Amino acid sequence: MRAIRLPEPPSGSLGMPEIFEGGIYSVIKRAVIIGNGFSGAENQSIGLVRALGLTDSQSIYVSCCLR
Repeated sequence: MRAIRLPEPPSGSLGMPEIFEGGIYSVIKRAVIIGNGFSGAENQSIGLVRALGLTDSQSIYVSCCLR
C-alpha cells in the first residue's frame, strides 16, 4: 500500500475561517433534533445545542408513540 501525499494547506492566517467570523449565530439559525427513543442519544444532542450556545432560542417538542 502506498502512502498518500496531501497538498499543503494554503499559506495565510491560521485564524478562524471566514464563515465563523460573525459568530456562531450567523451560521446556524435552527437545529432540529430527531430522537430514536434512547434518552442517552437525545441528551447528547441537546448537550450539543447547549455547547453551541443556542440555548436561548431552544424549543423542545416531544412526540411519543407507544405500541
